[in-house]
Amino acid sequence: MNESYSEAAARCVRQEFGVGGISFRKIGAFNYFAPQGKKCENEHCAVIVGKYDGKVKPNPKVAYGYKWAPFSEVLKEIRKKPESFVMWARLGAKVIRNHRLGKYLLATEQN
Repeated sequence: MNESYSEAAARCVRQEFGVGGISFRKIGAFNYFAPQGKKCENEHCAVIVGKYDGKVKPNPKVAYGYKWAPFSEVLKEIRKKPESFVMWARLGAKVIRNHRLGKYLLATEQN
């Protein structure tokens, strides 16, 4: 497909979670390599963000579930139980934490 990161994110959340009307933007990216037995993941991941506070309707064919949580709680859970998160989620959270958006989220959650 010939689409931007924002267009791809909009398509995915619409198909996977029944959500539309979100403006997305890329705030960073990372590469990672993760061996999995005789196979591996060797990927470039873009970190895409958007704002939404409406209802979510997960598509059971492609979405396993979801959970709303303050960013600070996500970081605490990653520190406490890193094995509960796939590597790309841990690395993506680090990109967000180091971006001005992550710093803003953490600062506003303390108030």
